[in-house]
Amino acid sequence: MSTPIPDGFYRVKIRFRLTSDPEEMIVTLGLRDNEPGDRDLDLAAEAVYGAWLGAFEADKCVSSYALVGCDVYRGVDGGDTEQGTWNEITQGTDTGAPPPSNCAILIKKNTAKSGRKNTGRFFVPPAYINEGSITPTGHLATENLIALQSYCNNFWGNLNDNTNISNQPPTSFTPVILHSLKKDQPPPAAPPTDISSFSVEPMIATQRRRMRH
Repeated sequence: MSTPIPDGFYRVKIRFRLTSDPEEMIVTLGLRDNEPGDRDLDLAAEAVYGAWLGAFEADKCVSSYALVGCDVYRGVDGGDTEQGTWNEITQGTDTGAPPPSNCAILIKKNTAKSGRKNTGRFFVPPAYINEGSITPTGHLATENLIALQSYCNNFWGNLNDNTNISNQPPTSFTPVILHSLKKDQPPPAAPPTDISSFSVEPMIATQRRRMRH
């Protein structure tokens, strides 16, 4: 299945790196641009990077992880895409020891519409928790769950309006779920669904492909 990007929408990749690991970890998200006209894509990437960093700040990130950049892909008429990139390394400053790298914080994308296709999720590297944040049953400790939810709320707000963050290009984005084309389905795909909020799942997730030796 392919996931086309409609005209005026973006797919963004927020990029992380674990110390001594050359392979980046990525958070992906769809966005609708609420600004009229064509936006400079490198500035759009910088704005999304700043929206994340304004919520998930460096002192909340363990020092073995770094936020390293953001890529944005904009859909244009005809199904092509254009790309913008912002590269900036912000190393975490929290001295705690993170969980294994195949652990992840699972974030649910909530919408006002019912049905499986109108829900989604994304995986955040375990850069914002430490080993003591996880209970023996695999749940996030209550104080960590509350803190992570606050970061997610701030990120959602920053994407819509980042005027509280100095020296950043404007955002004015609405997070969306981009829908895939089923096998042999001709375009277009279903219109993107607006995301109304993000919510942190209480159970820690695992991703086998992120396990590092």
